[in-house]
Amino acid sequence: MDKKIIQITAGRGPVECCKVVANVQSMMMKQAQKLGLLLEVLDSKMGEHNGTLQSTTLVLSGKNHEGFIKEWQGTLLWISKSPYRKFHKRKNWYIGIEVFDWHKETRWDEREVKFETCRSSGPGGQNVNKVETAVRGIHLPSGIQVLASDSRSQLQNKK
Repeated sequence: MDKKIIQITAGRGPVECCKVVANVQSMMMKQAQKLGLLLEVLDSKMGEHNGTLQSTTLVLSGKNHEGFIKEWQGTLLWISKSPYRKFHKRKNWYIGIEVFDWHKETRWDEREVKFETCRSSGPGGQNVNKVETAVRGIHLPSGIQVLASDSRSQLQNKK
């Protein structure tokens, strides 16, 4: 049986995007059940508010799931008023959905990761504009990328 890993993420989006991640996960679970597919939650990172998810990772198994994947994969636009900020004008909320092949015996090898440095965004004054403290890790075989910019130290972000 062919298995796929599905990642749904709000990225750096606001709390409304985290609400969309939780809603989309629920919708995907219901649709998979109707299609006779098994969709299980592998891991979830909770959002700031109750009922929200920053990201979630799912495992999809079953036959003939190509149509299901095509329907959901990519960037999803959710149009709705903010349930958290009454007078907020923005109504468009974006999340990302990516699908990866399931490999049972995946071994982690740091030599397969390419590290790049870049400038961080957000507050931090002149340090943000001058010093490349953010670190991007790219897993070369799969193409998965991770960006760490929480710390002002490049070494801490690399760890």
